[in-house]
Amino acid sequence: MPLPIRLADATVRLLLIDAPERDQPPFGARARAALARLLAYAFLGDGRMINAEMVRSGFAVVLVYPPNVRYIDRIRAGAAEARSARRGLCAADGFSCTPKEHRRHHC
Repeated sequence: MPLPIRLADATVRLLLIDAPERDQPPFGARARAALARLLAYAFLGDGRMINAEMVRSGFAVVLVYPPNVRYIDRIRAGAAEARSARRGLCAADGFSCTPKEHRRHHC
């Protein structure tokens, strides 16, 4: 069975591979960790980075967890573009609570 990836309300299956299940020690946990490392940055076939596109369209904000900063300039440029074009979250003057702050119940 293809390895499923859970996104908020969807499941994505990687086709043409079969990885160990999470309850298959020790390789289930190792396979999941390897996938998580690979999915830190996702690209579309035309070269656009999904992470940067989400920020550029205004549907995500920049959140940095060093040492994962390889493409930070690209993502920050997308955020600046969203702000100047007032796209997505940047179009709403009332968006003052970042997702991180919301998860911590700060707002």
